[in-house]
Amino acid sequence: MRVIIRLVFELIMRTLIFSLLLVFLIPSALFGAKLSGSSFDEYFEKTILPFYWNSPQGTLQRPGNISLVYKTFEHPSEKGAIIFITGWTETHLKYAEFIWELYQQGYSIYTMDNRGMGFSSRLTSNSQQVHVEDFKDYVADLNTFIEKVVQPEKHHSIYLVSHSMGGLIAAKYLAQHPHLVRAAVFSAPLFELNTGKISEKLAYQLSKSAVKKGKGKSYALTQGDTTFEKASDFSQQKTTHSLKRWQKTVANWKDFPILLQGGSTNQWVLTVLENTFSLLGGEWNQMPVPTLLMQASDDVYVINKGQAQVCSQALNCQLKQYPQSYHELFMEEDFVRKEVIFDTLNFLDQH
Repeated sequence: MRVIIRLVFELIMRTLIFSLLLVFLIPSALFGAKLSGSSFDEYFEKTILPFYWNSPQGTLQRPGNISLVYKTFEHPSEKGAIIFITGWTETHLKYAEFIWELYQQGYSIYTMDNRGMGFSSRLTSNSQQVHVEDFKDYVADLNTFIEKVVQPEKHHSIYLVSHSMGGLIAAKYLAQHPHLVRAAVFSAPLFELNTGKISEKLAYQLSKSAVKKGKGKSYALTQGDTTFEKASDFSQQKTTHSLKRWQKTVANWKDFPILLQGGSTNQWVLTVLENTFSLLGGEWNQMPVPTLLMQASDDVYVINKGQAQVCSQALNCQLKQYPQSYHELFMEEDFVRKEVIFDTLNFLDQH
C-alpha cells in the first residue's frame, strides 16, 4: 500500500512541476501567446521557418515508383522521439510551428507526407485528387518509415502523435504493432467519416459501385477540383478559427501550388470507409498503448461518437473535448491551442 501511495504522490508531483514549468519558465511565444498580427508573422518567418527548412529532408522510395518526402528534426539531447502523422491533403510544412514547439521541449520529430499528398508522389494524373488504392498502403508506408528512418537511431522512447486521417493510419498501425511505442496522442482522428447528407452506408455503396464500374480514380460524389481563390477564403472554411495560422496554410498553397488539393476519389472513400467500419467493429479491443484522444467540439469532418466508441475499446484511452474548436486543434486559436499543446506535452511526459 505504501508503495502505491508513493507512486501516486510522485505522479502528482511530476504533473504539478511540469505545469509550473509551462506557466513560469517556458516563453509565452512557445504557445503563440501574445503573438498576433505582425509579431506572429515576424516570429514565424525569422524563427520557425528557418528551423524547419534547415532540418534534414529525405525521400523514402516505395513500390510502384512512389516517393515519400520526409523531414527529421533530431534533438541532440532528446528525451524521446515523436512520429507525427499528418491528415488529409496535408504536408509536414503546415505543422512547422507545432514541430518547433515539440523540439523545444526536448523531442526529436520524424514526419512524412503521405502518398498522394503534400510533397510526396501523386497517384493519379490530377495532382488535386486524393487517391489511394488501399488504406493498408498508408499503414505499410508508416511501418517502413519507422523501420528504415526512425528505429535505426536507437531512441529510448518512441511516441505517435497524429491528426485526422493520420489518426486512422496510427490506429491501424497500433492495432498491428501495440508494443513499439510508449504512448499515442490523437488530434480529431478520422475514426468515423462525416459523409454529409447521405449516410456512411450509402456513401460506401455508391463508391463501391463506382469502383466496380472502373471509376475508382474519378472524384467521389460532391468532390472535385478547387481554385486558389475558393480554397483560401477564410469565411468559407471550418477547419480553424485562427486567421493567422490559416494564412500560413494559404501561403504554402501560393508558394507550392502542388500542395493545393480539391477532393477524394471513389477508391479513397471506399477504402477509408472499409477501414473505419472495421476499426469501429473492435480492432482496438484491449489495445494496450496509453492514448490521449483530443476531440474538437465543432468538428464537421469527422463524427465524434466514433472516436468515443474506439477509445472505449482500449485498455488505457483518455478522451478530452475542447470547447469552441474546429477540426484542426493544432492550428486553432491560441486560447484553445495552448491547452491542446499543454495536454499533449503533459501526457507524453507522463509516459
